[in-house]
Amino acid sequence: MRSLFTILLLFVAALVGTEHQTPCDIEHLYHLLSLEVDSFEKREKTIYGFSAEGAHVEYYYHDALRAIKAIYYSETGQTTLEYYLLDPKNYAARYTNSYYLRPIYSEHFALASNNRSEFIVCQGKLVPGLFADTIISVHYETVRDTLGALLKASTLEDEVIDRTDLE
Repeated sequence: MRSLFTILLLFVAALVGTEHQTPCDIEHLYHLLSLEVDSFEKREKTIYGFSAEGAHVEYYYHDALRAIKAIYYSETGQTTLEYYLLDPKNYAARYTNSYYLRPIYSEHFALASNNRSEFIVCQGKLVPGLFADTIISVHYETVRDTLGALLKASTLEDEVIDRTDLE
């Protein structure tokens, strides 16, 4: 089974690569999804304007920025975006969206659903066919469009940032 997966990864890598680009190591990018960042240097920021309740963002550094975890809060749910970076054009990402039946501060709080999508991005393009998900394109657009703002926020000195500072 592992050899079949490796052949699939090599085939997809050939499709994604071009004459002018170095092909990605898609298997390495895939394994980034299990990267342990506990020993990395962590820097935290709060960003307002992405969601009703704001966002908590954690940046993990090991020689360079290697991972970003952004948690967007709302009254009846939260969205978590996780990025595992080789660089801004080559990364693995995970999108998790949790919905609550009642607000989290409610005495009768309960989780209604939890949806997760994972992505591999090679040379700035989504690697197709690695994960089966019916709403993958919507989640991927969110992951892709948010990464630029989160990277910009990582360069700012402030620990509390308004989204308008990132446009």
